[in-house]
Amino acid sequence: MEIFNIENYVFTLLGYNVPLLELVGVVLGICSVYLATRGKAINFLIGIVGMSFLMAFFYQKGMPSMMMLQVILICFCAWGYYNWTKPKKDGEVDSGPQKKVTTLTARKRLYFIIGILSFVGIWGSVMAFTDPNFLGSIFPREGITRLGLFADAFVLIAASTGMYLRTQKKWDSWFIFLSADTMGLLLSLAMGAYFVTLKLAIYWFLDVKGILNWRKEMKENAKN
Repeated sequence: MEIFNIENYVFTLLGYNVPLLELVGVVLGICSVYLATRGKAINFLIGIVGMSFLMAFFYQKGMPSMMMLQVILICFCAWGYYNWTKPKKDGEVDSGPQKKVTTLTARKRLYFIIGILSFVGIWGSVMAFTDPNFLGSIFPREGITRLGLFADAFVLIAASTGMYLRTQKKWDSWFIFLSADTMGLLLSLAMGAYFVTLKLAIYWFLDVKGILNWRKEMKENAKN
């Protein structure tokens, strides 16, 4: 379909041809994250549509980990919508009624940090040091360095972890997204994906908004 062709440009901005895939994915992604900062479960449904467009974009752009990330996030979005709207325990329900915002223990935070770094090392090594002819038959590899592949791997693992924690409505998810979006912003800028770069810059500020909003919600739930 022509709509999923990366060369189907909508307009040109500052010399950059903006593909329809990238534009739709960026706009819907921003809407999804904004709604998440407000604690609205519909953020997951909008996210599924936006990530489907970005999945096709990143594949054609030659960024395999970020393409795979969209697949993972789509699955988490489906689970997250169900988990937020159908909390199993009465103690997990807010006045919405939706799942309450909670936070990880210090020990669990450490486990998640160690896990993220470990998986980044493993997946980054697979992408950077395995036979490029083998991987080239699956993903385009042009234009990305080994360092870029490790950065790509970090975005994949950190954002996947952040989305998992968002499905559990954990406050800590926003800090992990903040790190993933920072790395993704730098990588997308280096790869010339300028509209994705703009999206991630907006995400960065929304991550901060999410940290503040969910912290406020946790305090309000503690009073009730």
